Amino acid sequence: MMTTLTEHDLAELRQHTDDFLALYAKALSDSDVTAIRLAIPEPTRLKHLNLSRNQLTSRGIEPLAIFRELTSIDLWGNPITDASALRHFPKLTHISLNQTPITADSIKLLAQFPFLRSLELNDCILDAASLDALANSQLTHLSVDSTELDCDGATRLACSKTLIDLSAAYNDIGTRGAQALGLNKHLLKLNVYSNTIDALGAKALGQHPSLMELNIQLNEIGDEGIARLAKSHSLMTLYANCNNITDDGARALLDNLSICELCISDNELSENMQLELQQHIKQNAKTTRMQRDDFVRVTWSLVDSLHKPALNTYSLSADMLQYIFSFMSSNGIGKSSLQTQALLQFMLNHYLDIKEVLADKRLINLQFLEKKATKFSCLLPTEGLFKVRAIEQTSPREENNSLESPSKKFKLR
Repeated sequence: MMTTLTEHDLAELRQHTDDFLALYAKALSDSDVTAIRLAIPEPTRLKHLNLSRNQLTSRGIEPLAIFRELTSIDLWGNPITDASALRHFPKLTHISLNQTPITADSIKLLAQFPFLRSLELNDCILDAASLDALANSQLTHLSVDSTELDCDGATRLACSKTLIDLSAAYNDIGTRGAQALGLNKHLLKLNVYSNTIDALGAKALGQHPSLMELNIQLNEIGDEGIARLAKSHSLMTLYANCNNITDDGARALLDNLSICELCISDNELSENMQLELQQHIKQNAKTTRMQRDDFVRVTWSLVDSLHKPALNTYSLSADMLQYIFSFMSSNGIGKSSLQTQALLQFMLNHYLDIKEVLADKRLINLQFLEKKATKFSCLLPTEGLFKVRAIEQTSPREENNSLESPSKKFKLR
């Protein structure tokens, strides 16, 4: 069997027992895939496979079907046009096809994969039909950088009810595209680097109810746009480099209480303004951490309340529960098992909107708790809640340690 793999490469593959395998930039061709398949001793152990920057075609994917436990595959930079062979991997949750000539029909097929949650299509060709298919998929993370996405394409993607992380850098969605994305209540993270967005687009994104991280570098938002973004109560991370911002606009950030990571270099800021912003953001980070710790405790109690409504009463104010349930209802959170899994993350993003986290000492009574829990039980599948608890509730101490302190994330470049 002809192969470009060396004897050393094959010997390493025969001893491979990890769940991750990277064969990056090895000049592999379709004929090499069979050798790889035969060399690996325990194919069922493999979960993550990186075959980027090789010479694999669509035909080279089929022999990999033996790795049925794969959850992640990276194929960027290969001349792959047809992704139908990926249907042989029933557990895939992440696929990277950046810089491939993948066809629109294949993208529509990928959008139908039941467990796929993350898809990277940077530098690929997307048409209206494939964008509609992506918007109607179960994807939570999508990257479409440098795909010539315009305002119409952004509007189509904005119809998604599952996306929480969208990267659309180096495109031309413009202000209308930004306005469309601003109406999508589910997004938590958005990258619109270099997209000809002006102050009106920034205003729409600043009014987004749950956006936690925004990269709006190299646009045209100016002083008016940064002032609009400064009014956000949900943003915690903001990248606004190269936007013609002066001290007049940046001064509005001094009134923002949620942003704890800020990059605003390559603008027209004085040294004094940079120092003021630095001190303010650091204070935000310190305050944010304390408030988040309080809100974590409240959230734990809420999950316990929903999961076991007959337990003892909790130290939650009636106003607190009413706010949380109202927020969940108005934003559609919990109407699918996928969103239920992200419930805690959504709520943690909105702790700053709750003005009295633990200040109200009125204890809710059991009757009120059961009434509220019963009302929303149909929106919160038990399976989903179990998954949330399994992810978040390893232990309170472990949870707190896993949350990186915002004070360590301050950047002012």
